[in-house]
Amino acid sequence: MSRVVGKKKHGLSPSAAPLAGTLAGTLADLRQLLREQRKAREAQEREHAARLAAERAAARNTAAREREVFHQAIGAVQPLRRGTAHRVIHAPPPPTWSPLPPSALRSLAEPRSMQEALSDGFDPAWRGDHTAATDTPIAYGQEGVGTDVLVKLRHGVWRPQGQVDLHGLSRDQARELLVAFLAEAHHRHWRCVRIIHGQGWSSPSGTAILKARVPSWLVQSPHVRAFVQAPAAEGGAGALLVLLRLE
Repeated sequence: MSRVVGKKKHGLSPSAAPLAGTLAGTLADLRQLLREQRKAREAQEREHAARLAAERAAARNTAAREREVFHQAIGAVQPLRRGTAHRVIHAPPPPTWSPLPPSALRSLAEPRSMQEALSDGFDPAWRGDHTAATDTPIAYGQEGVGTDVLVKLRHGVWRPQGQVDLHGLSRDQARELLVAFLAEAHHRHWRCVRIIHGQGWSSPSGTAILKARVPSWLVQSPHVRAFVQAPAAEGGAGALLVLLRLE
């Protein structure tokens, strides 16, 4: 008896078909979720980039407006040439001194009379033989004051907190006012002051009387620690920067 064997049909069994459909659906859902997440991320990145661009544009506009306002305020400018030959140095505004009432000045004055407080006969020993009669800048410091202090004073480490202008006064008037000024400066705890004595150009005798006497008076004052000729921008040979004692 002959036996015919047929070919076996390949495929999923009826029980496996639902499982395969479920897996296919899950994979499709996962791919869709990933696409949606990618689109959301790209949208966020575009939004962030647009916001940054808008902020940069706003900053540029603000800077442009500020430059325009600045240029309108200062007008036309010209770049400075290199080097110091063309540099303009502006002198600092002069310090002010509002004198105390005469009654207060009398209480601050030395026990001696103002005429006797500073002697015209005193001949100080100048540091380095600098005298008011020469063109060499004056520099004086009491014992214990180093040259570094004088250098700092000359270069403006201590700025004048007050000043008094003596030129045009007689010798007695200048001495009287100087004593009162130093007493008040000491009372106010000022560290540095400027004394303007002039250069004697308007003196009837043609000699710089105050320029020669003021340094001698300052050496005798108990309030003075050191002094130097003022820089050109602050009076030059017509003024002194004075460092006072702080007690």
